[in-house]
Amino acid sequence: KIVFYGGEPTLNKEVLIKSISYLKEKQPKDKKLQIGINTNGSNYSKDLAEAFKENNVTVSVSLDSFTEINDCTRVNKEGKGQTSIILENIKKYIENGVQVSLSITINDYNIDYLPAFAKFICEEFPEIKGVGFNLPLDSRKGNKLFVDPEYTGFQVYGAFRIFRKYGVYEDRVLRRLKHLLNEKIYLKDCGAC
Repeated sequence: KIVFYGGEPTLNKEVLIKSISYLKEKQPKDKKLQIGINTNGSNYSKDLAEAFKENNVTVSVSLDSFTEINDCTRVNKEGKGQTSIILENIKKYIENGVQVSLSITINDYNIDYLPAFAKFICEEFPEIKGVGFNLPLDSRKGNKLFVDPEYTGFQVYGAFRIFRKYGVYEDRVLRRLKHLLNEKIYLKDCGAC
């Protein structure tokens, strides 16, 4: 499994497309290579969509909540919200046959709306069959977006139940579930690990 992320991988689309092609070319015939990309969703091109579809690349788009909330934390270099562009690009990727999932970072802005946002996603984008919650971490210096863990668990569970009702796989909860049931410690939290 190879995941492109960090910064914004789609900014250099030529290198990204060549890298994906190279990986597929070098893939051993007896192995299935999974390629993913984490993106802020602000860039779309037909070339990228074709490369993603042709190579079965899963595109995970960062989208944390409804427009008014998402625009508080997901802004461009001019400080303007990008949500309308992100939603339009998600639709374009889906229309072009790209497998899209969502990466939802939980924060103080969106915590109250997770279940409602889950329902919105399921109804607005029924093609999306995977999401992942990114949990906020506290630090010694303090994280202004950190939210109460107990309340976070309650809200994540509410959203999880809605996603399951619509047949959407929520990565963070389900990845931990078997470890919780077996009473084992889960040491790897990164989906790319």
